[in-house]
Amino acid sequence: MPERDEVRRLPTDEWERLKRDARERAEHRLAAQRRGGSDSGQHTDGRQEP
Repeated sequence: MPERDEVRRLPTDEWERLKRDARERAEHRLAAQRRGGSDSGQHTDGRQEP
């Protein structure tokens, strides 16, 4: 029987930084959508610009 996968623990400060970065990217993306453009290079349906 295979051993169960170990849960990788991140230091709390690292985890908080990752969450903050993700939140900032999401806010930036939403602001770009509200302006009617997308400076991230992504379409709203998930297609990526080359």
